[in-house]
Amino acid sequence: MKNENPQPTILIVESDIMIAQLLIASLKDKYEVHHISEGYDFCQQIKDHDYDLIICNMILSFYGGVELLNTLRHQLLKNTPFILLSFTENRLLSQIPQSDPKCDYLVRPFSIEALQVKTQKALLINQNLTFS
Repeated sequence: MKNENPQPTILIVESDIMIAQLLIASLKDKYEVHHISEGYDFCQQIKDHDYDLIICNMILSFYGGVELLNTLRHQLLKNTPFILLSFTENRLLSQIPQSDPKCDYLVRPFSIEALQVKTQKALLINQNLTFS
């Protein structure tokens, strides 16, 4: 379903409801924000909606963030910007495809300002790569 809303639409994949609520609260003024708590809902959600950005926890109960990123790129064939959230930078850096300009990360704990900057950057990169 194509987004008719002029605001960019963001999907948050986060199993910790407190963190999800914080993410939603910090982004909902500028963006339309959807949330799912586990990766097993991911494929259907992506098929049903046209997201401008996905923010995903690295570790979920069934599928991890890198698995969902790989599913997005290789099975669903979508190039949607993707931000991974993790507690450890070393593990993240070794698993993120370095050649993917639409993939970024944030190491926890992070500030709301850092989240907002990464979000704006990802959306701008997507816009620039889409129209160039």
